[in-house]
Amino acid sequence: AGEIADLAAVLKETLVRRIETLPPGPARAPVLAKLGRIAEEQGLSDEAAQWYEQLREVAPAGEEGLDRLEALYEADQKWFDLITILRERAELSLARGDTQAEIAQLRRAAELFEDKLGDTGQAAQMLERVLARDPENVAALSKLSRLHELSGQWDACLEVLGRALGLAGTRPEAADLHFHMGRVRAEGLGDPVG
Repeated sequence: AGEIADLAAVLKETLVRRIETLPPGPARAPVLAKLGRIAEEQGLSDEAAQWYEQLREVAPAGEEGLDRLEALYEADQKWFDLITILRERAELSLARGDTQAEIAQLRRAAELFEDKLGDTGQAAQMLERVLARDPENVAALSKLSRLHELSGQWDACLEVLGRALGLAGTRPEAADLHFHMGRVRAEGLGDPVG
């Protein structure tokens, strides 16, 4: 094991010297990616993240750096850093015209804000961004109504539920939305009749 660690150290030193000979910018990307992988293999997640962050700077649209950072930040439970990566991925998806990927990243960021950070306000903002891109996203509307309910914003909750109901039509989730609306009226507004 000692010999392998020594070889890894020599390789890292060689790659760091190689970076210094390259012009700043995308030409450094393969070397930075290799340094990140070596650090990961050694179980050095903070060091690996530093290399991948540098990779992200020289190749902002590069998937490898973003993929690895996303995995590292999730494993290390660095939620703010992970959300930053998700937002960046959403912007890249927007630039590519990939609305579904953009929405998936924003919804995941909303989930992290709510579930891991307890920040329902930021979660709601992420869902509003989803709805700006896809106004008929019933799942996002339903989740947003729940966030408004949790924060005691009853009128906003009912408005969003109304939008979701208008889109749900006769689909199975319409019954749940009607029930939710009745509960909000009764509990939040003290209006049992609706």
